[in-house]
Amino acid sequence: MRSKNIKYHFRQDNDFLYLTGFDEPDALALLCSDKNQDSGFKYSLFCRPKDKTQEVSFGERAGVDGSITDFNADEAHDIAELETVLLSQLTT
Repeated sequence: MRSKNIKYHFRQDNDFLYLTGFDEPDALALLCSDKNQDSGFKYSLFCRPKDKTQEVSFGERAGVDGSITDFNADEAHDIAELETVLLSQLTT
């Protein structure tokens, strides 16, 4: 809701949607070089965790596990862990 009772549908950024296929709010993709991967990089997806009470009103969420299985992420994390994981990625 932006003002009074007007509801606006969420629309994912075109570039993010093209690269990830992920169409949920509060998400971030992290691409890091990784020699251990066949592709040469590691794809981490940060998103909101599954929450049955929120899903009743706002629709189903992929969650951390769904990000790996449905969106082919190498790693997935709760968006609340962004700072911790990002710092660990930058130091390695």
